[in-house]
Amino acid sequence: MGVVTDLRLGIDAVMLKRWERAGDVGEAVLTPEERIGPTWLQAARFAVKEATLKCLDSSVLLYDLQTIRVRPQGQVEFEGAAARKADELGLDQWRSSYTRTSDAVIAVVAAFRGTGK
Repeated sequence: MGVVTDLRLGIDAVMLKRWERAGDVGEAVLTPEERIGPTWLQAARFAVKEATLKCLDSSVLLYDLQTIRVRPQGQVEFEGAAARKADELGLDQWRSSYTRTSDAVIAVVAAFRGTGK
């Protein structure tokens, strides 16, 4: 295992009933690919995006991030301002995970500068 520096953590929780009541908020904050799947999975993708933004410490738009898959270990793809901010911070390794209950989805994202894998 390599050396890890500049570790950043982001955590976010989404209440499923609130997400369901929000209606088309998903259309505003999720890409078309992210809107595929059941409501809880869309909420999980949103939680991963929010946790990722916390790692970036900036006002990057949610649409500049795309969650590619959220299980078993999620990937986050960057575009635009998000990609530039990650490069500026030197964050080149990303890990995400989530858990869900009947009421909520909770996501955690770790971002760091690392050598080796």
